[in-house]
Amino acid sequence: MDYQGFSGLVEFLVELVDRLKTENFMQFRIVFLAALLLAVGMWVFCSFFSRLWNKNYHLNVWHHVLCFFAAAATFIVVLLYPSLEYLQPFAYASVQRWQKELIGDNGLWKEVIQKCRKACEAMGIKQEADPWFCQASTSTATGKKISGIKKVSQIHAQAIVDNFTRKRPALRMILSARGRKAQEVMNAEMEDYFDKNPNSRMNHDIIINVGADVIRRDLDQQIPKIVPYARTGLILVFLFFQAIPFGIIAIASYRDIRVHT
Repeated sequence: MDYQGFSGLVEFLVELVDRLKTENFMQFRIVFLAALLLAVGMWVFCSFFSRLWNKNYHLNVWHHVLCFFAAAATFIVVLLYPSLEYLQPFAYASVQRWQKELIGDNGLWKEVIQKCRKACEAMGIKQEADPWFCQASTSTATGKKISGIKKVSQIHAQAIVDNFTRKRPALRMILSARGRKAQEVMNAEMEDYFDKNPNSRMNHDIIINVGADVIRRDLDQQIPKIVPYARTGLILVFLFFQAIPFGIIAIASYRDIRVHT
């Protein structure tokens, strides 16, 4: 995962916790207090557990940093665990915001239109001033026109999936088969639209709505499966990040016994 993907994931998790706060403020306050108390308890336990077998051992500054690390992991996991209950409404709201952002992304659509022009020209389809989807083509070759529609449908579907991947990396990971299913369904629905409306002009709003509907349907199927796995993953992450500081401190404490015996 690159920096952009990591920052997107962090932003996603923060917004997910904020969703818990918005949906059920009382539950959020209880969870926040519990997370804080457990984090403090973990820090204290991590600071003193080595004295169970080495009463004379004292932690150094770096060990206290590790204790803070264990406490922070505890705080974050306790906050996130109940927040996953609101993953579906949060995902819907996030997709809706993405739709609005995508509609206003004129630079992206200019780039997509240029790709469509080049694709049509490469297939020998001459376009008029209106660049949309090759249905503005002056070609009389029906086969060329249909293949042009399929090609530009693929270009638009790819652009939508790529934009969603860049702007919503955490939600993108939830989509089945790494988003390929969503892209394939978008292709099919765009082609179906032109089969039923061969002389129509399809605008960006319709394209984006098709893409967002496909993504929402895929999220509908995936989220109920993802939440139990995500909670199990949180527990494993919690155990992993506790094992690091506790392991390092335990090893240092045992070495201290060997030095002084």
